[in-house]
Amino acid sequence: MPTSCLLAAKDIRQRLRDRSAILIAVVVPLSLAFVLSLVFGQEGVPSPFRYGVVDLDRGPAAETFRTGALDALVQDDIATLRRVETADEARRLVESGALDAAFVLPSGFSTASSTAGSASLDVFGSVDAPTASEVARSVARSFTTDLNGARVAAAAAAGIGTGGRDR
Repeated sequence: MPTSCLLAAKDIRQRLRDRSAILIAVVVPLSLAFVLSLVFGQEGVPSPFRYGVVDLDRGPAAETFRTGALDALVQDDIATLRRVETADEARRLVESGALDAAFVLPSGFSTASSTAGSASLDVFGSVDAPTASEVARSVARSFTTDLNGARVAAAAAAGIGTGGRDR
């Protein structure tokens, strides 16, 4: 028998005699699994975020936000969406706990995204759902950053077509 096998067999016998090794190898992991299952519940699958959408703009940029960014969250079972008519109603639903967060697409959102202005949208988040609120803010920030970046790139491309000089 090779020397390495003899040494491995000796180490295994020595570990089996040591009760602390059995404790660390078997009892502690099983105890941790039991405690974590109590803390995080039996289901293991989190419920989707509950978002509201107030579309006061009804323009192409707002449509892109709803069908692009938000529908992706719904398809991946990350969120459920609810249409809300007014910003006040959305704020009330968030404060009551019926929604985790609400997106408000202001009137003029599409126009601001295609002109020299900067497009922005509002997010109302619940203090009782900080993760859902932060995800909503991140989605809104990412979308408006991409939208404003596309506007700047289009303006730069138009400037390049004229030789890059003001006339």
